[in-house]
Amino acid sequence: MKSNNFAVDNQYFSFYEQTGWIDLIYFAVLFVSLAVALVRKKNMLPSLDEFRLQQVAIALLAGIAAASLTTNVLEIFPANVFLWFVIGKALVQSRDEYDKPQKAG
Repeated sequence: MKSNNFAVDNQYFSFYEQTGWIDLIYFAVLFVSLAVALVRKKNMLPSLDEFRLQQVAIALLAGIAAASLTTNVLEIFPANVFLWFVIGKALVQSRDEYDKPQKAG
């Protein structure tokens, strides 16, 4: 019996094999939009920010993107949870004096 199901060690090929071009493009847009949002947020912070969550999140995002060429990093449960927790925490609007107020619409 011949099967077309292959174990893929590349996250990008895995997304393409499982869902096709459209989801692969959505995945790329998600990574790029997260990186842009984190860089914009990082540029708003003072240089003495004690937590540096934005820098950590950018480094994690870049590391996950690079490691996804050789393994399915996003399918490893602890790494997946930690990645999205740090990115979410870095994107949350804090109420400090250096934050610019956001207006809807």
